Amino acid sequence: MFINIHTHHLQAYDKNTIVVLNQTQHDNFIETVSSTNQFFSFRTFGLHPWMANANNFESDLEKLETLLKENKIIAIGECGLDKLRGTDLDFQTKIFEMQLVLAQKYNKPLIIHCVRAFNELIAVVKIHKPTVPLIIHGFNNNKNVLKSLLDAGFYISLGTGILNEYYEKSWRERIKMILLEKLFLETDDTFGNIKDVYERAARLLEISVEELENQIELNFSGIVTIY
Repeated sequence: MFINIHTHHLQAYDKNTIVVLNQTQHDNFIETVSSTNQFFSFRTFGLHPWMANANNFESDLEKLETLLKENKIIAIGECGLDKLRGTDLDFQTKIFEMQLVLAQKYNKPLIIHCVRAFNELIAVVKIHKPTVPLIIHGFNNNKNVLKSLLDAGFYISLGTGILNEYYEKSWRERIKMILLEKLFLETDDTFGNIKDVYERAARLLEISVEELENQIELNFSGIVTIY
């Protein structure tokens, strides 16, 4: 079973795919599963740092907590910090911390967007000391940043960036730093096929696709209580 831990597109690649659909405060929340029954799908919802707004963040947080109370989402996210886009970092940090508190309260994982703010992210986590799983989605940074995240206990989700053969050596070095128990895979906002991501990741790790599938299923069942 392939698990796409983070995508913005609700579509089935085949009947052996679990799709985790990310929705933000700008989306009309989708509750229903495709009537084709060709795939399994779950939902996440979070306040994205690009869209955080001082005028309506309180109502967005209320919506998030309602979804948590009604158990309509399996994780909070994507949420996080971005130094290149969105509101100022202090406000982003405030919104992220509020979502971190909700994640603890409702025992839900966090799927995290982070751009050039990894030191700040790790600092926030050290202050709050959350016990819920924290997943960095779409990781595409250097080995030093990766080591810092792994040392801090984060899960790492890799996306279609690993398909770029030009950086294959670099990706092989990085993916082998990640314990298999801490690894997820995704397609994010691309229309890439999660099967291709699995096949490339397995090749970089020098293991079979089946072994990788089995391990990521275990990872998923370990963080998602309704799976």
